[in-house]
Amino acid sequence: MLRLYLDKKSVSSIDYKKYFFSIILLVQPITMTNILLKTSLYKNSLILLYSALLIFLPVFAFSQSGKTPGKEAIDQVEKLKEKYQDQDKNIILTEGLSEFRFDISKEGDKVEVYENQKEELIGITSLQARAFRAQFYNEQSAIEEITIRAESEKGKKIFPDIEDEYYHSDDIFYSDAKLKYFTLNFSSPGKKYWIEYQKKYFDIKYFTSIYFNDILPTEKKTIRFIVPRWLNLELKEMNFENSGIESKTSYDSKLDADIFEYTAKNIPGISTENAKPGKSHIYPHILILAKSFTYKGNTVKLFESVGDLYHWYRELVGLMKNDREVLKEKVEELIADQSSDLEKIKSIYYWVQDNIRYIAFEDGLAGFKPDECQEVYKKRYGDCKGMANLTKEMLILAGYDARLTWIGTRHIAYDYSTPNLAVDNHMICTVLLDGKQYFLDPTDKYSSFDDYAERLQNRQVLIEDGDNYILSNVPGRGAEDNTRHIINKFKLDGDLLKGQVKRIYEGEGRSFLLYQINYTETSQLEEALNEFITQGDKNKKVSDLLTSNFEDRDQLFTLDYSLEINNAVSSFEDEIYLEIDYSQELEGYEMDERETDFEFPYKLHLLIDTELELPEDYEVFFLPEPMKETFEGFSASISFEKIDNKLFYQKEIIIDTGVLKKEKFEDWDQFISKLQGKYKEQIILTKKS
Repeated sequence: MLRLYLDKKSVSSIDYKKYFFSIILLVQPITMTNILLKTSLYKNSLILLYSALLIFLPVFAFSQSGKTPGKEAIDQVEKLKEKYQDQDKNIILTEGLSEFRFDISKEGDKVEVYENQKEELIGITSLQARAFRAQFYNEQSAIEEITIRAESEKGKKIFPDIEDEYYHSDDIFYSDAKLKYFTLNFSSPGKKYWIEYQKKYFDIKYFTSIYFNDILPTEKKTIRFIVPRWLNLELKEMNFENSGIESKTSYDSKLDADIFEYTAKNIPGISTENAKPGKSHIYPHILILAKSFTYKGNTVKLFESVGDLYHWYRELVGLMKNDREVLKEKVEELIADQSSDLEKIKSIYYWVQDNIRYIAFEDGLAGFKPDECQEVYKKRYGDCKGMANLTKEMLILAGYDARLTWIGTRHIAYDYSTPNLAVDNHMICTVLLDGKQYFLDPTDKYSSFDDYAERLQNRQVLIEDGDNYILSNVPGRGAEDNTRHIINKFKLDGDLLKGQVKRIYEGEGRSFLLYQINYTETSQLEEALNEFITQGDKNKKVSDLLTSNFEDRDQLFTLDYSLEINNAVSSFEDEIYLEIDYSQELEGYEMDERETDFEFPYKLHLLIDTELELPEDYEVFFLPEPMKETFEGFSASISFEKIDNKLFYQKEIIIDTGVLKKEKFEDWDQFISKLQGKYKEQIILTKKS
């Protein structure tokens, strides 16, 4: 029987089969991506996820223009097809230009940004294809005009249906992000379109970065900034190494402006691979650091330093009208039976985790300003900022020094040495107690106190401190903090391998599993756990399943069950061939064809101890040799030993890095090859004479 510690649940929004099936040694990348999007404010990820939908599919449709392309275009197509054959694209962006100009608002208090973007697209496939193109904007920007021309009507505009709607996803409750998008049909190879966008940013603070890569492979991209001398603007080049980007500067005396121009060629399309680092880590781009401007003899500060960024955040926090009295009764209830400070803090922190639903909420300044604590408490939902603010206010009521804290997750490449609104994407709460900082992320469901998700570890934080601020770092964690220990005690029953199994989880593996369990209907939980354990393998049969208390995130989480495996043993006359490692973790995890670094969900220490009782009338004929492979960031060891009438098999895998760099792929694939080779070796038993 499955022992349950929860009342019957009615939560049905989680596809428990998919999630449990994916939690093997590592979470399948697409699953972990989905979960991370539900547990932190990945603004840039959401944009990229939508961009990944701008795919280019073969379709049969009427073209906006029926003219057959000329020989020059056909010759261009042949060259492009050969050049980009490995990227399997039907459409190429042959040339792009983004030019940015700056002006002072009528009120004189802001700098406005005007973007003129042009692009030329060409179809290179014999199939009819269509391109979906989109431009994002929000309350701080506007798409003022989109002009589209086709090859046969170069002097005339064409008018495809341009849709204009709010951007939405399951993770966003309400967002002011909108997009204009349209479809272009490419009826034959060599068909071209010219597109021009006019966009305006109402405040330069929200103009944070510009990237060279498009979802399409790009032959040439130019980015030009026309910066008037009254504007103090730093253009910080990011990931330019080995990019081949050329830059030049000039001065326009008529405009009294410096012109900065960057040109990139042969730019690959944005990768759609899963589990890759955030785009700011891997793609060349320019970070916009607007520091100040001069108007009518007066200098207006923008973000010259992290202090300026903090004071802007502080002004937004000051707009809140928190009413702690609404929380007082609940806080008193939560701490009433707790004797120590840590127990009281935990009680409040865990209550917010369990009772406030995380929903990203972005609407103008609400994308940066926390919601009032009483509103989050009454509604029982909030974004990361609202949840952090509620946690802070409840802890202050309980008598603790709690502070709002800004942080950029590992998705972001920057720290606070680059004062820019792109530097952070998340908010948590920090408690100062007995000279120590405790970082609380209430969006990280079922994470234990003082245990930090991989996406937060070692990240710089900006902690509020009145008119001042504190820069600190979230502590890192090692693989040993995420230990998964599996203990098997088996014996042979004919051609069956049977016995008892105990699984012990701690750290992030425990948190992730507890989250999935607690958001699965109890009527479906036993089936889900069975599928998680067997990974859908019908050769494995689970029975007598017991779990530890899956509401208690401070203790190790355990699964105890009986297991029967019917394809691990083969008998031939007087010999038995045995595969004692039935899980074979990391099987098939080669990186040989991958383009980008691989992000592990978290560091991991996997330990498997297997004890096999030998049949009385058999003896060991062959035991594989032990294996030990150690590389920087990951290692594995396997050993076999016979003691009396028992065989002992031990496997230990350590992944002590959060990101596997491309330059380590060769080592990794060698590591996986040796591990898989060891998996293929069988233990051989022979009948005693």
